Parts: sequence; C-alpha cells; structure tokens
Amino acid sequence: MKKIVFLICIFLWQGMLGAQDTLQIFTLKDLYAQMLRHHPIVKQIDLYPRIAQEEIRIARGNFDPKLEVDYLQKTLKNKFYYSYWDSRLKTPIWIGELKAGYELNEGELIDTENKSPDRGLLYAGISIPLGQDLLIDARRAVFRQAQVMQQMAEAERIKELNKLFFSATKDYWEWYARYNELIFIRKGYELAEERFNFIKELVQFGEAATIDSVEAKIALQERTIQLRQAEIDFRNAGLLLSVHLWNESTPVELPENAIPETISQIEPFSEARLNELLQFAEQNHPEIQKIRFKLTHLDIERRFQLDRIKPRINLHYNVLTAYNSMKFAVNADYFANNYKIGLDASFPLFLRKERGKIFQTRFKINQTEFEQSQLTRQILVQVRASYNELKLMEQNLRLQEDIVNNQQKLRDAEQQRFVNGESSVFLVNARESKLIDLQVKLVALQAKYEKAKAMLRWAAGERFWEQE
Repeated sequence: MKKIVFLICIFLWQGMLGAQDTLQIFTLKDLYAQMLRHHPIVKQIDLYPRIAQEEIRIARGNFDPKLEVDYLQKTLKNKFYYSYWDSRLKTPIWIGELKAGYELNEGELIDTENKSPDRGLLYAGISIPLGQDLLIDARRAVFRQAQVMQQMAEAERIKELNKLFFSATKDYWEWYARYNELIFIRKGYELAEERFNFIKELVQFGEAATIDSVEAKIALQERTIQLRQAEIDFRNAGLLLSVHLWNESTPVELPENAIPETISQIEPFSEARLNELLQFAEQNHPEIQKIRFKLTHLDIERRFQLDRIKPRINLHYNVLTAYNSMKFAVNADYFANNYKIGLDASFPLFLRKERGKIFQTRFKINQTEFEQSQLTRQILVQVRASYNELKLMEQNLRLQEDIVNNQQKLRDAEQQRFVNGESSVFLVNARESKLIDLQVKLVALQAKYEKAKAMLRWAAGERFWEQE
C-alpha cells in the first residue's frame, strides 16, 4: 500500500497540468511586436520626428517668395496730388534676395525723381550682403538648427521607446516568475492533497496513527493558502502585463490560456560583449546623442552671433525698363544706362549687445560640454555596474540550480524512507516545502536575471526591443 502512495506522489510531482495542451506560449518577442504595432504610446513617440520635420518646413518658409503691394493716393479739394503704386515679388535666396516689380507713380505734385513713365516702370534686381549675413544669417541659422532638432527628436524617440519597452520587459518577467511560482505551488498542493486523502484512508483501516492525518491536513491547509496567494499574484501580474497590450486603439486583456516562454539555459555575458556595449553607449546612447546635438545647435548660434559683429553692408542693384517700351536690347550699354543702384551700411560703435550674446553663447557651450563629460561618465559607470550585477546573478543562478537539485535528492530520499517506514509525514512535508521554496526562489532569480539583462542593454541605450 505504501508503495502505491510513493508511485502516486512521484507521478503527481512529475506530471503537467491537465489543460497544458490548450495553453498558448506568449513570448517576449510577441509582446514587443504587439506593442510596436498597436501601443498608443509608441504611436505618440513616433510623432516626435514628424513634429521636428514640420519645424524644418517652417524654417524653409523663411525662403518662400513674397508678393508685396504698396499703394498710396492723395486727393484734396478736388485736386489730385499723387498716386503711388509699387507691386513686387521678392524671392530670398541662400545669400541675398532677388526682386522684380512694377512701379507706377503719377500726379501733378509728385516729385520728379519719383515720377515713372506713362505706363509704369518694370524693374528686376538683386540685393547682396557684403558684410553681415554673407556667411550666415537668421534664415540659414534657423534652418540648420531645425535640421539639428530633427536629429535630436529621433534621439528622444529612441530614449522614450527604450524606457517604455524596459518597463514592459520587467512586467513580462514578473509575470514569468508568478506563473512558475504558481506551477510549483500547485504541484505541492496536489501532492499534499493526495497524501492527506491516502493517509486518511489508512487511518480508517487502522494502518496509520490519527496524528499522521492531522499532520497531513495541516500541510494541506498551509499549501491551500499558498496556492490562493499564488493564483492572485499570477492574475495580478497578468493584469499589469495587459497594460501594454492593445489592438489598434482598443486595450485588450492577456488571454487566460497564455503562458510565458521557458528559459532553457543561461547565456552569460562576456567581457567582449561588455566592451561592445560600452563603445555603443559612448557613441549612440540617446542621452549622449541629444547633448551632442545640443552642442551643434549652440555652435550654429555662436557662428550667427559672431557674424553680428561685422558691419551691415547691403548692395542693391535693379535694372529698369519702361512698361510701354517696344524694344528691349539686352547689352552692356543698356545695363549701364538703365539701372538703380544703392548701398546701405550700419555698424554699432560699442557692440555691447553683440559681444554680450557671443559670450553668453560661449558660456552655454561650456556648460553643455561639462554636462556631456559628466553624463558620459555616469552612463559608462552605470553600464559597468549593471554588468557586475549580471555576472553576480549568473553565479547565484548556477548555485541555486545546484541547491534545487540537491534538495530534490533529499526530498526523494525522504520519500523513499517514508515508503520503507523509516520516516514520517512531517519530515516528508518539510523536505517537500523546502524544495518548493527553493524552486520558487530559482524562478525568481531567473526573472531577476532577465530583468538585469534588459537593464544592462537599456543602460547602454541599445534598442533591445527591435526584432532580430
């Protein structure tokens, strides 16, 4: 009879859940793929570069052609004084501005120099800066800064995606730990239930003492409490994981038959892999990229402010022709006798405003460089610290696996002694409970190890969520 008990216990200990064939494995890659397709925060983050792209469009608007019209007329006591009409099309170019227009000024009291031919005057010309604005001006500075801001937006996008997927990864491995904890506790509960029912029958037939059934019942009650708590913990972990699951714009729940993937074996991180991550972090970490782009942004501002200390000199040239002219010969003689040329210049005497802005920008660059040095060091130290933590967990995991194997041997040996009548229900339950606790601790360490791997890659700024 006791041999039957032993066989039943072994069968239950090694058996799987009855509904195992209906379970569906939900892997971490499945979670990433689902989030990339449907998660609203992912869609929101993906808008960062598009918003920055529109900033470039706005900056390009400073180079858009403009159509301008000026009209002024004066009549007093039925006397026509003058009428001024000037319509022009201005087209900013990379350096200077092109202009073409039509002018019609007429009236009895108009100045002779402003009077135009009977049918008006056509003109076309160019305005070129010779000092300030020659190498860089406000339009070009804003456009280049907008391009830098787009790169910064992409770095911000990667940073926010890394943060979101790191949070989801931690929730997934927490779900993994709670699921495997439930499996071990449920197996222990089934063993305790079967043992209690069998000993109760032995007591009825007088083959066991009543106190043995009390011992078995206490073990069953304790494991019932553990099982209920494990079921709640697993359900709550699934709810937390469901926060990351969406279908289009509708939140979805994790299916009841979904189970996490199985960890086959530990894949240790090598020193070579650490060096790769350190090099990647120093060059491509989103935070470091952002501060590098910030320096580029400030450098454009510095060059623009340096350009402000040059004198402002603008040369204007326009070729003229009467609107009613029947002939128009383009030659050197025509350009020499039908033009309007001008020059305007200005220069502040003390340059206090300009020098103040230059030094202010330089100080901002210095601040950002100091920030870059400290940030780079912090990130590299964090990567190394995460690596050290990971290596320690690798050692602890191997040790914990060995402890579980040894405890399994102790439990099996105690079970054999019980079958042979050399042990008690109390000792079997004690060995079994210790084994369950160690198995639960093992899966908790496995989950913690996987979180630490994600932490290491997140610390280095690596896109660990991309599909390989």
